[in-house]
Amino acid sequence: MAGVGSSSLPPVFIGNCKVAIEGSGISCESSETGLVISVSNNAKINITVDESKVYSRRKSFSYQKPDIKYQIDAEMGFPTKEHSFLLLNPKDVDSQNKTFLQEVLKLYTEELPSMNYAANTGKKSHFLEKCILSGKYQTLILRAENAIGPGEVVAAASYQIIPSDTQYAEIPLAAVSSKNQNMGIGRALFKELKERLQNVGILQLFCWADKTSEGFWLKQGFIPVGEVDGKGKAGRLPVKANIRKALSFPGGSMLMVAQLKKVTTSKISLPHSIGCKSGEIELTDADDKDDTSEQRLKRPLWEASLSSLKLKRIRGAHLISCPVKSNQDFPCGNCFAGSSGCNDMAVVLPDHSSSASYLVTDDAGKLSSDTCEKMVVKQSCPRVIFMDIANDAKKNLLTKIVEELGGSVTCDGSDSTHIITGKARRTLNFSIALCSGAWIVSPNWLKSSFKEGRFAEESQFILEDEDYLLKYKTKLRDAVERARRNPHSLLRGYDVCLAKHIQPSAATLSAIIQSAGGHVIKSLSSILEPSKTIFLACEEDMSEAMAAAKKSIWTFNSEWFMNCVMKQELDLEAPQFAESL
Repeated sequence: MAGVGSSSLPPVFIGNCKVAIEGSGISCESSETGLVISVSNNAKINITVDESKVYSRRKSFSYQKPDIKYQIDAEMGFPTKEHSFLLLNPKDVDSQNKTFLQEVLKLYTEELPSMNYAANTGKKSHFLEKCILSGKYQTLILRAENAIGPGEVVAAASYQIIPSDTQYAEIPLAAVSSKNQNMGIGRALFKELKERLQNVGILQLFCWADKTSEGFWLKQGFIPVGEVDGKGKAGRLPVKANIRKALSFPGGSMLMVAQLKKVTTSKISLPHSIGCKSGEIELTDADDKDDTSEQRLKRPLWEASLSSLKLKRIRGAHLISCPVKSNQDFPCGNCFAGSSGCNDMAVVLPDHSSSASYLVTDDAGKLSSDTCEKMVVKQSCPRVIFMDIANDAKKNLLTKIVEELGGSVTCDGSDSTHIITGKARRTLNFSIALCSGAWIVSPNWLKSSFKEGRFAEESQFILEDEDYLLKYKTKLRDAVERARRNPHSLLRGYDVCLAKHIQPSAATLSAIIQSAGGHVIKSLSSILEPSKTIFLACEEDMSEAMAAAKKSIWTFNSEWFMNCVMKQELDLEAPQFAESL
């Protein structure tokens, strides 16, 4: 086709675009492979999208609208209609949410008919309704938006974050409507769900697959680990008991698992009072057993620039005589697990003084001036242990906050000065830290420290734990204050002998005894002064306990000992173990 001198040409369609040319001196030449348009200076070319020209598939698609992110790569075929993700929580009672949940139920009923019947009975089951409407699971949907109405549910995936361990999640149900299958929609939905779960600290993901969906999950990186037979009975599964208890176990299905990569964040959140953008971080006051995605305590935190944060840290460091530390000095991941897997530069030597002694030497075994400076810094700077925070992203963020204020994070109870927790735990690190005179504070202490620009005074932030009060008949504040007045002194002057079968292990109890100022002896034959000796035994060591009692040695069990540690009171008036036998 060719035209010259025409005032206008009929519109030319290229894909779903309409090209309209207006003006004089226009020539147009077309071929099977291209189109050449020549115009004069006064001509005008308008290119617009023709909404009536819609392709069923495209090589790539990218759509973005406020508050909703969606991208799909070139490998996925996809309709060019507008789509968006929406998270449904059955506890939200608005009408649109209810409508979508009913659509999800209809989708699951049509696409997963076998899930709607109890295993090997032929009787209708309420499994689908429970997964969608009970409140235990949330559902992520992909909807096709319409000009009229809320839109159509194209795909859905229901999931839960395991309450007993928030690093695990389960997907019991997932489906794509039959008319939209084999277009990459399932992969796009799972990609979005995986990113959301990674962002909240999920490290391992379980799903349930049948013979039809097994291939899809294998492509997403899942591997099978066990099966549930048609009667709903599961064989041996390599899953921890507390996690297994929370799983759904649909009959005739296969359990599959995938590992997710850790997601770290570089954002720092600061108080609103600093005049920065608002942010939020979750700090859990309950332990892993009580931590559900709905029960997490959301605490408003505060987002600010590193420069303003550094200014506050320097001011705080000056007040507590701490040097400025590099932002790159992060603790290892094991520090947050409550283990002693970290090698610290300082060796804490419990003695009978009023405070711990620190011995730090250089490679030659001598104390240099630089080493002495580090010793002073180590004694004056807060050294924090985080407990009950399972999310690595949160731990890294809080670690950075502590370091920016001039402190450090440790994994060693004997080296700590502060424990930040929501519960008083009878763990090794907690017991050692308490005996050493460490502060046991709530997460509010760290938040208040940021507001002040330095570490806040601790006494008003000592943890208040109702369970502790009910169990030990005293306030945790009283125990903390007793230990701070006299650190390492609960067992000062006492020898402690441990029976062969004692539990917790002799190594664990020995570490706590030494932190409390006591001296561990190996056998009753080593006793020098019976009135200053305590023998800890259990029922398996009855004969030794009776022999110790005859020598006027204090005999108790490990429960008595741990109660004394938690209360920081040596209760020698309690019934002795030999007497109870």
